[in-house]
Amino acid sequence: MQQAIEPSPLSASVIEEVEDERAVARILVVDDDPKILAVLETLLAPWGLQVWTLENPQNFYNTLQTVKPDLVLLDIEMPQISGIELCQQVRNDSDWSDLPILFLTVHNDAGIINQVFTVGADDFVSKPIIGPELVTRILNRLERNKLRRKHAQASLRHINRMLKALSACNKSLLRAQNEVDLLRDICNILTEIGKYKSVWVGFVETEEPLSIVSVASSGNTERTNLLDVAIKAVTTAKTFIIKQENNISVSIPLIWKQKPFGIINIFGEPDTFDTEFIKQLEQLTADLAYGIISLRREQERTNELVKVNQTLQCELERRLQMQEALRNSQALFEGIVSIASDAIISIDSQQCITLFNSGAERIFGYLASEVLGEPLDLLLPQRYTKIHRRHVSEFETSPNPSRKMGERREIYGKRKDGTEFPAEASISKLKLGDETVYTVYLQDVSDRKQIERMKNEFISVVSHELRTPLTSIHGSLGMLASGLLKPDSQQSQRLLQIATDSTERLVRLINDILDIERIESGRVKMSKQICNAADLITEAVNVIQPLAEKAGIVLSVTKLSVDVWVDPDRIVQTLTNLLSNAIKFAKPDTNVWLEAKQQDKEVLFIVRDNGRGIASDKLEIIFERFEQLDASDARRQDGTGLGLAICKSIIQQHNGNIWVESTLGEGSTFYFTIPIG
Repeated sequence: MQQAIEPSPLSASVIEEVEDERAVARILVVDDDPKILAVLETLLAPWGLQVWTLENPQNFYNTLQTVKPDLVLLDIEMPQISGIELCQQVRNDSDWSDLPILFLTVHNDAGIINQVFTVGADDFVSKPIIGPELVTRILNRLERNKLRRKHAQASLRHINRMLKALSACNKSLLRAQNEVDLLRDICNILTEIGKYKSVWVGFVETEEPLSIVSVASSGNTERTNLLDVAIKAVTTAKTFIIKQENNISVSIPLIWKQKPFGIINIFGEPDTFDTEFIKQLEQLTADLAYGIISLRREQERTNELVKVNQTLQCELERRLQMQEALRNSQALFEGIVSIASDAIISIDSQQCITLFNSGAERIFGYLASEVLGEPLDLLLPQRYTKIHRRHVSEFETSPNPSRKMGERREIYGKRKDGTEFPAEASISKLKLGDETVYTVYLQDVSDRKQIERMKNEFISVVSHELRTPLTSIHGSLGMLASGLLKPDSQQSQRLLQIATDSTERLVRLINDILDIERIESGRVKMSKQICNAADLITEAVNVIQPLAEKAGIVLSVTKLSVDVWVDPDRIVQTLTNLLSNAIKFAKPDTNVWLEAKQQDKEVLFIVRDNGRGIASDKLEIIFERFEQLDASDARRQDGTGLGLAICKSIIQQHNGNIWVESTLGEGSTFYFTIPIG
């Protein structure tokens, strides 16, 4: 065996071509002679080839999977299994069938050589081994395999592009609506997906002399030089191929009933065309010709129909306008029904629900999906179901298309949670063939009933509160006007004082009513400014101090110096109202406490007394209008019953809260909060 050799001039060109491969090429050498393995490893290593040696051929497949070689050198004669058998196994394995295999053999007879190539060897080298020859053959085989892989990959990419392009063209043919869009799509698909440089389609404009006009194109290649070959393709009704420098132009005629009527010209690189691809393009062109003719025939039929229907055009337009108006009306109706705040419910002749709008969902608490198809009884209290069914049955035979429900009695609905509510409803019917559809328009009048009740209560209370001082005024003035009493008598003076006090009370009542109405309606704007809480407390105490002294009450005040954003007059009004109430109901010779504390971003005001207290069931309603602890409060304490309602409205206008805590017999504590300025 020879020693390792330097690269010879004979193999220099091959070395340069595989320069990039030398560092990564893996060679698996299988030989039962360890000396041969050592020599081959020494011989190939200087060429940048990574050599793995295997002495035991029975470990061939394990080593093959581990090494993943780029080329295998096999000895023919080895114990247990020969190189020929190993080669045959490799060629039968789909994962390794393309692996280059070179044989090392001392045999030169034709039978052995023929057998080696029969099982799939790529080459063989005779022993004794000649270094340059072996290296050159290995490098050549590696380069050839590399080129074969690159060519296969390029070919596969081109095949994939062509398949995608042809598939896209077929889809375009199927969905084409007009000839112009179809041709433009085909040209764009072949250039963008098929990667051809340019594609253009032309139609025969005149036959004598023959001229072709372009109708669609994609790409920027000059078409003037291609018209001659296009004319030849149309004239002969055959595909023409012309080479131009490093490009190829293929002209395929569009043929119908053996007569060319146009051309498709495809311009691209040589490797983008082969016999099979040209056949595919010819088939595409045939399909395109059929598609163009089909579209033209369809257009001709359309034109014929247009001519036939010209006399009906006015009627058709009128009907279309009516249909559009109907659709708009239906859309408007559906929109109104869907956004209506009241319930709109439709039922069929079996009284099962077929329509349930969002207003009905809000009122009854059901989703439409929960009630559609269910009987209407689901939405009625059980005591009304029979009456309602009878009402609908009677209405079916009535000549009136609609009727208000509940004219003789109140009607009620039932929510999902089982609660009942008063309602007003009307029902209409519509005959659709043999089916009658009923639609119920229903309003939840709970709020209205509550408002009416509150209004009646308010009128009743106000009437009573106004009547009382007016009666006193009327009685006192009547006695004085009768002349039975001397003007300067003590009894006359007492009657005048009663009339004066009643008048003042009447004025206070009217002012309080007007105040609370203006505040709650927003007609009174809070004139907010930065004020110090201590100053507000001082001003309120100065106003109320005379009343406290008159009642024998000591005011215990704890001030807080912090800025707040308030209407000072209204907050002082709130404090004086609360202090006035506390003084009125406090026990004689006791204290009333006023305190301010800071809590996070709020100031908490506290007014506390040790009076009779408030029952727990009155703690919420005490802030409502005309609510007092008992009917005698207004007369005994000279109040209107509106003070706390006014306080509540003022504090709400300041984005604060007001509440009370109380224990009967021990006193009450009123709280309110306002944000820090």
